[in-house]
Amino acid sequence: MYVDKYGLYNVKPVVDGNPSGNDGWIITAYAIKVGLPVEKEKILQAFDLLKKDQKGMPLERLPNKATPYLSRDVILGLVYLGILTVKDLEDWEYSFSPFPLPKFNFFQAIKQFWGLRGKHRNHFWQNPGFEQVYRFAFSVPIGDRYAMQKKFGKPTLFQKLWGFFDFLLKPDDDSSKLIHWLKYEEVPDRDVFIRYFGEQHPITLAFLDSPLYNY
Repeated sequence: MYVDKYGLYNVKPVVDGNPSGNDGWIITAYAIKVGLPVEKEKILQAFDLLKKDQKGMPLERLPNKATPYLSRDVILGLVYLGILTVKDLEDWEYSFSPFPLPKFNFFQAIKQFWGLRGKHRNHFWQNPGFEQVYRFAFSVPIGDRYAMQKKFGKPTLFQKLWGFFDFLLKPDDDSSKLIHWLKYEEVPDRDVFIRYFGEQHPITLAFLDSPLYNY
């Protein structure tokens, strides 16, 4: 009911096997953390279907779905599913921009960021004139880099310091709390699962039935 034709878990029920959203990779990472079964071979086949650039970076979130473009959620999910490695991210210089990055210009960047005030989060790539923003919007956050390096590699001293403060900055919204859990193993309250997934979602039910849930 919640697993699509690619073997990915979704927040909302799927219809005819079609994904109900674009964040199946990270949702599936959550499913694994609460002990739910996944079809690993099917998931890998879905990743193989994604269009990629010459460095092997995916240019799609899902097969034949060019937009919305990749996000940090997708990157985190792919890494924690073991599909991407820290080496992959280093080869991409921690940028997942689908567009060529222009030469950095501080004043143009400030002007373009100012121009995004009050705009939808997708406005910067749906409209021309915000090219300086790409290097920031499509960059893996340093706190995420630390968490990935800690799990699969060796973080630098700078990443450790940044990760320490990133860990201390407790998120407010449910989505960020779940990401914080993925990065730092700090288990969210049961209400976070209920609000984000719903009471009858398999991830919520598995969490409440797992050792992670502290009655």
